[in-house]
Amino acid sequence: MDSVEIKLKCGHCEQEYSQETFNFAVALYGVFFLMGKEFGYAGITCPSCLKTIAHKGKINQIEFLKENVSSLVIIENSQHLLNLRYHSSVNFFPQNIQPYKDVDIPHWEAPLDFDFDIMRMELHVCIEENLDLYENLFCTYAFDDEPPMGSFLSVGWFKKDWIEEFIQIENDNSIRIFPRYVPHSLLYENIEQFCWDNHIYLNYIKFLQEKADSQIIKLKEVAKQNNLDFQDILTSNPGILDQNFLEREKNQFVESKQERDLRIPSDFLSILISEPSPVALPLCCQ
Repeated sequence: MDSVEIKLKCGHCEQEYSQETFNFAVALYGVFFLMGKEFGYAGITCPSCLKTIAHKGKINQIEFLKENVSSLVIIENSQHLLNLRYHSSVNFFPQNIQPYKDVDIPHWEAPLDFDFDIMRMELHVCIEENLDLYENLFCTYAFDDEPPMGSFLSVGWFKKDWIEEFIQIENDNSIRIFPRYVPHSLLYENIEQFCWDNHIYLNYIKFLQEKADSQIIKLKEVAKQNNLDFQDILTSNPGILDQNFLEREKNQFVESKQERDLRIPSDFLSILISEPSPVALPLCCQ
């Protein structure tokens, strides 16, 4: 595998990066990888100006950089091994950002409450069924041995022409579109689960309901144009989201709000007093 020498300079504040300073930025704010067939990108948040910047290289160089970026970093005269985990951005995936709500960005998402190996297998099947994802697009997930961090997994595939545009959106709006690899933190895992259980899950159900409504509308159009029975098409497409199930899930979440509200203070207090190692919490998670 070819080695890679970091030659990255922030175009916003002129900060220059070596491998050591690049790794330090990763320890603070995480890193995103966009993996293509021949080329890839590694992006960080510049600690000096808090802008997103990216390094482009051959795919084997980006893979080498990904391995190397988990090496030791020095923080307060102590060495620390970065245990990077993939962490999705639920709220700021491109489909949730105007005017990109209707942009057809290939993606795959699921809550992280099932077997990791099954998840990897389903992702591989998704790519095998659509080789264009591998041949022409850049994937946010590198199929790591370690399971992703958090309560939700979102994987996206981006066209080359979109990358600079979405980096600019990150910088203009101070949001995180590309999922980051961040140092694993038990504290952040607990905070993530707390947010998912008390708020984000409802947003996810609403997102699935919008997706289900869109699927039904398209199927009805297909049935009308081809003079077919809509119920027959629905039966032959088991992958269509179940609107009734989603409605029940949403109603149960809303109905249990009072019970959850009573638990929130104690649940959050238990997270605050868990006394994690300060180094284990990167700034990207604050």
